[in-house]
Amino acid sequence: MPRNLRRAARPGAGRRDTIARMKPIAHIHTDLPQKFGIPRNSFLAPHLQGRIVFEPEYALNSAVAGIDSFSHLWLLWRFENGEPGGGAADVAGARATAATGERDAGAPGKANAGTADCTSIKGVACRHSATGKRGNESHAVADVEAPAGTVTGTAGGNASATGAAGRAAASHPKPARWSPTVRPPRLGGAERVGVFATRSPFRPNPIGLTCVKLDRVELTDAGPIIHVLGADLRDGTPIYDIKPYIPFADCHPDACGGWIENAPWHELDVDFPKQLQAEVPASKLPGLTEVLRQDPRRAGSKHEPTRVYHLAYAGLDVAFTVDGDVLHVACVSYQRHPEPTSPASGTSPTHAAASAPP
Repeated sequence: MPRNLRRAARPGAGRRDTIARMKPIAHIHTDLPQKFGIPRNSFLAPHLQGRIVFEPEYALNSAVAGIDSFSHLWLLWRFENGEPGGGAADVAGARATAATGERDAGAPGKANAGTADCTSIKGVACRHSATGKRGNESHAVADVEAPAGTVTGTAGGNASATGAAGRAAASHPKPARWSPTVRPPRLGGAERVGVFATRSPFRPNPIGLTCVKLDRVELTDAGPIIHVLGADLRDGTPIYDIKPYIPFADCHPDACGGWIENAPWHELDVDFPKQLQAEVPASKLPGLTEVLRQDPRRAGSKHEPTRVYHLAYAGLDVAFTVDGDVLHVACVSYQRHPEPTSPASGTSPTHAAASAPP
């Protein structure tokens, strides 16, 4: 028998081929464009909003008939770490470059350039410019943190994805390296346990499983849009399947939480002045506060009360410091996506201050 027929005749061969050919049925759109800030579990930030938009092949209103009778859904998705660290300007610059295929994405004065006005307190500068270099901003103390495992792109150095190669890399990211043991944030990033005893994203197969609350189903001429809450996924994450949460089958009140029960999660107190809260759309404020309360920094971060971190959230660049158990929001700005670099001039247009996001 020819080798290719013998392979096809093996038990499970067709199933493995099907799994290898799996493609997303949808993508979810959230307010978190990068890994930094994503809660470690969905229930930790129950007000985070998400919109699930189906791929054309699956965008059929009939495919979601009856789903609105459930309160919660399971999402099966793929971990992706393709966005840079840093604030909203860094993310916007990287996306503009990827969309146009322009070269030199990380060079100052090119696609990553732009300015934004911001409301700030505690001595942090109100007007700053993004240069595309890590920690090089006009804030007096600014050291942008790119979380472990993030592909830094323009925000972390001189690497840039260009043209078709860059777009291909974004569509098919390299699988993250995995280790048989990991250091969970819940243990302070100091102790190791087996990877299969955790929900670490650095696994042999980058598969994620999330339970979200169903907010509403929007039926449109272009297909259904599922609105969910508690979405602990990066913006643009591919969704491979959606299943209803069934309480009698999925809820186990007598379940044991393993080592997690001996390591309760520690939340921060959030000092968020009313003046700065007013810069955030009302519908986005609860989710932002919940994200900050979970401490977006790396597990085991050193005590550096003067270090300024930047969180990209809903088109905003939120600057904050952490002193002990208190997170202080110091600046909130809105950064418009930079326009593509002009091939003729090699410079980026000057941007006026952006208005508040919708």
